Amino acid sequence: MCIICVEFELSRLTIEEAKRNLREMESSLDEEHVKEIKELIAKKEMEELTDEEFREEYSEVIADGSD
Repeated sequence: MCIICVEFELSRLTIEEAKRNLREMESSLDEEHVKEIKELIAKKEMEELTDEEFREEYSEVIADGSD
């Protein structure tokens, strides 16, 4: 595991800090690992969205039953 993963999983980095660190280190990391880190960050972002924020964020793609 890289330092970004370790610190992020231990909640020592915020989402924004992890993104910034990834941008700084991306060129020195394996492409597959960069993908894994991005997925880890995206998962955490989704977990932090409240239901209301989720609905606001994705209101254009959520079915409203009017079909």
